[in-house]
Amino acid sequence: MVRCLLALDLGTSSFKAGVVVDSELIAEPIVVPYALDIAGESVTCPLERYIKAALESLRTVAQTARAEGLVPDAIGIASQAQTFVALDDLMRPLGDAIVWTDNRGAAEAAALNDRIAPGEAWCGFAQVSGQQFLPKAAALFKNDNVYKARVKRLLLLNEVTAFALTGVAFGDTTSQGMGGFYDIGRRCFAERAFELTGIDPGLLGPEIGPAGSICHPLTAEVASHLALGQIPVYLCGNDQTCSAAGVLPVDSVGILCNFGTAMVAYSRRSERPVGILPDQIAGIDPLTGRYFLLGVESECGNVIQALADRLFPHDSLEGMLQRLINADATVNSRWAAEVVTLALARRGELPADATSAIRDRIGIAHAVIDRFAGRLNSLLAEMGVISDSGEQIAAGGLAKSDAWISLLSARTGQRFTCVENEQAALIGIAKVLKY
Repeated sequence: MVRCLLALDLGTSSFKAGVVVDSELIAEPIVVPYALDIAGESVTCPLERYIKAALESLRTVAQTARAEGLVPDAIGIASQAQTFVALDDLMRPLGDAIVWTDNRGAAEAAALNDRIAPGEAWCGFAQVSGQQFLPKAAALFKNDNVYKARVKRLLLLNEVTAFALTGVAFGDTTSQGMGGFYDIGRRCFAERAFELTGIDPGLLGPEIGPAGSICHPLTAEVASHLALGQIPVYLCGNDQTCSAAGVLPVDSVGILCNFGTAMVAYSRRSERPVGILPDQIAGIDPLTGRYFLLGVESECGNVIQALADRLFPHDSLEGMLQRLINADATVNSRWAAEVVTLALARRGELPADATSAIRDRIGIAHAVIDRFAGRLNSLLAEMGVISDSGEQIAAGGLAKSDAWISLLSARTGQRFTCVENEQAALIGIAKVLKY
């Protein structure tokens, strides 16, 4: 009887799950897409939509495991950072989950930064970011004491998913360490974070420990629904950190460039990074227990897909990228540059007149690629990780496109070695659990 791990990655646009034996995926992973509710700066998702996707993912891979003659004996979870939900005293959601790409906390972040003295920051950000858990939570309570009184718990997405599976609220230090409430140096919640926001520390009080160190069993009801035993559930950190765990050996000094919803360059550090820049994040690496430094461009894959849908509606994303390889890359249109700025700000949305003449479809698309290529080189340079050989490891949804890698290489001067399986986070979960 061969035992296996069910790995679940709570991504921004879909949940992915796979069966892992000896840090190798068995069969194709399952991908369960879901929609986010976007209205201006607001990006939300009903909690039931998340939980439904998680249960569907796990049930499907449990069936896959049984078909392969395997016996699941644990569930490991990686998750997008920052996304959270407010719960009442009966652990019922008081509203939709607030997604990490939601930017309604920007004003609160600016106000908090005015009150934080230089060098005082405890988390791995140069400044509090509007996409971070802390200012989003503070904004949620602002000027609404009645609502604030009803909130009894604030749980990150991985924590509330674990609660739905096990009936216990618990968390991991890697995920909390990216949210703003947790001191990554002292490895405890930061008193100053609660002082600045007026938030009760008890709202964030799940049992918390290093990634993969705490587990609780499935409830009998969930175990029955999934046709599993009451196997333990572990939280293994943020999805980007687990992707790095999946492709970078423990002692590696290499760089992972992940091209998903966000574009991320990830490296490990033995000491806590200092001098962090605005587009960088430092935190606790789940595989080594030491630190990581990453550079991030929060919009990437979604913008590329949205532009493909609008500019070349009869082509796939790959079809658009292939067009660009075969077309003149010269971009002279000032109008195209303006469109790119708007598209990035609106997550790929183009002005209404863009489809009337599409005066420079190829030029606009090339300008977008140029923008992301330039941003990637900036991220790498700021992290001090552009190697003499110029070779980086690539993962994420866009990395499976040869055309994307070709276009990016031509513009950055970097060479990319793509991981064999795009679901690196699923392998990383297993490695964090030493599975």
